[in-house]
Order: sequence, then C-alpha cells, then structure tokens
Amino acid sequence: EIGLVLKDVGLVTERGRIAIVEAAAGVRIELASSGAQILMRPSGEIVLQPSPGQSVRVVGNLQVDGIVTAISYVP
Repeated sequence: EIGLVLKDVGLVTERGRIAIVEAAAGVRIELASSGAQILMRPSGEIVLQPSPGQSVRVVGNLQVDGIVTAISYVP
C-alpha cells in the first residue's frame, strides 16, 4: 500500500487520505476527505460517495453510455 495522509494542525485528526492498495484482482485507489470518498476498484468500477447529508453534483453536461439502473430527481 502506498498512501498519503493529511492531518490537522495537532496531527490528531485525519483530514484527507489518498491510498493505492494492492487487492487480489489488481489495484484499488482511494481518495477520502471530510467523510466523502472516491473509490476506483480493480474491476474498473468507480464509486462516488458524498459525505452524509451531501450530494454528488455535476457541473456541465452529463453523458451516460450504458444502462442507468436507478435514478431519482429532487428539484
């Protein structure tokens, strides 16, 4: 595993993390900050997980090539 961790001024609380981790099927890349996380899994899947109570926002056009399995719209 290769990682980089950002801590607060007192070096107590983790503020952010980047990690490249060897997994059984390849390499997993993790980026985390303030409760949000981006995972790039060995399968090629990309997971965007916002902090609790937050959303994922796309600025600009969004193009999807493939199948959308679920969608909800909140104006």
